[in-house]
Amino acid sequence: MDTNAVLGSNNAGSRGEAGASDVSDKLTLLLERLDRMERRMETMMEMTQQAPLMVAMMTDTVDDTFRQASQRGVDLEARMKNLLEMLEKLSSDETTQVLTALLSRADQLKMAVEMLEQGPHFLAMVTDIMDEFAKGIQASGINIHTTVKQFLRSFEKFALLVNSGEFEAFLDSGVLGAEAVHMVGTLGKALEKSNAEPPSSVGIFGMLGVMGDKDVQRAMGFLTKVLKHFGEALPSENRAALKS
Repeated sequence: MDTNAVLGSNNAGSRGEAGASDVSDKLTLLLERLDRMERRMETMMEMTQQAPLMVAMMTDTVDDTFRQASQRGVDLEARMKNLLEMLEKLSSDETTQVLTALLSRADQLKMAVEMLEQGPHFLAMVTDIMDEFAKGIQASGINIHTTVKQFLRSFEKFALLVNSGEFEAFLDSGVLGAEAVHMVGTLGKALEKSNAEPPSSVGIFGMLGVMGDKDVQRAMGFLTKVLKHFGEALPSENRAALKS
């Protein structure tokens, strides 16, 4: 027998067996994959079949939650709507810019919060100071309640006066002008000097005697002008009463 022919036949048989084994392995892997796919499909089918039940359970839970909230007087639907509107506003460009600006000043905000937290202590300190001030005033013989009452009453009267036409006329009269204020200052100095001198009695002849003084004459001339202009400024009914 030819040895080469036998060896070739053996090699061909070995290659055939190897090829058959490889095909068998691939078929086995394919069957395993198909089996896994089948199990997954079965799981998906079961979930699909259970989905309506799960949806119904979730719906019942949500309905029960809304019903309980409604019994407590809470409108969850309105709150959810408000929440969505709030989220829309928070996500707007304007709000984002404001929040960004606030976050960039986080240190300053922290200081402001700390100051607010100290507010009650500061208020208590101010209250203690005011109490001590009130005690000092009362110790001086001043009734703080009467003083405050009179001050408020005076403020009320002053407010009424300021809003009156008479006060407006007073402001327009020129009495607060520079020349008028200077004249009032001059009169004040004269009163101060007169008060510093010892008082004396002056009769009719004494009055006639001082009429020769130039300063007295100047003052009398000024008073005469004041009386004339004052008479001109009097209302017409006053003038008629004076003539009668």
